[in-house]
Amino acid sequence: MFNHQLVSDEKQSLSEFRLCFRKGGGDSCSIPIQQLFNRQELTTLMTVLQQKMQASNEKITASIFSKRYSFVMVVPVLYSFSVLNKKMNIAKDNLFLEPSQSQDHWLPQIYLVDQTVNLPSGIEEREVMRRKLVNELFKNHLTVLWNELVAIWKIPKQILWENTAIYLIWLYESLLKKDYPETTKQRIKADFDFLLSNAEAPLFGEFSSNPINPFYHEKKIIDGNEIRVRKTCCFSFYVETKKMCKTCPRICH
Repeated sequence: MFNHQLVSDEKQSLSEFRLCFRKGGGDSCSIPIQQLFNRQELTTLMTVLQQKMQASNEKITASIFSKRYSFVMVVPVLYSFSVLNKKMNIAKDNLFLEPSQSQDHWLPQIYLVDQTVNLPSGIEEREVMRRKLVNELFKNHLTVLWNELVAIWKIPKQILWENTAIYLIWLYESLLKKDYPETTKQRIKADFDFLLSNAEAPLFGEFSSNPINPFYHEKKIIDGNEIRVRKTCCFSFYVETKKMCKTCPRICH
């Protein structure tokens, strides 16, 4: 394993997924990710977000929080590993939640403090790193956070995991359509297969089966477009611009 720094082009690509490399907005606007794992701090944040999102209750706020937080945690982290072949340091004490730059929606950013990345020296080491990454991202992070949302606001766990799965699946399906070198394409496909089917359930937490896989199902043709209809509603039409997702089961069935 070799330690590397991300180069400017890589940072630019990752910034498109709202990963930032400079702290902005002042210390008072940045939230150490570690704080989200304190129930009182998490409750305080949800109260603030409920007003920003114009949500009518905490359950709706928790769902939209999980959806948008999933994007900034899952997409850049897996993009870095699968496309760049570089594992980022996603320890909770290395991450800050940065304020949204959007005036219309709460779209958070993640600031990476230690920006050193690990590059595997071979296939076997990469497989070990991949297992470690899945463990860090899901079992030690998202699963813990989602369990807190369920415990506090009684939101169905299936909604939270579908909010997570849609971005993971979108990322890999998008990447597989791109014109990468063959070795990169093979790496992307292998990682996608691992996340959907080959990763043991305990890597995600206390599960008897993979929590992502149930949401990877066939798309339907709706109004001439291929759409993978959600199994659950994320409540997007109850916040901010009051618009339904195009994959919402309320309008696709």
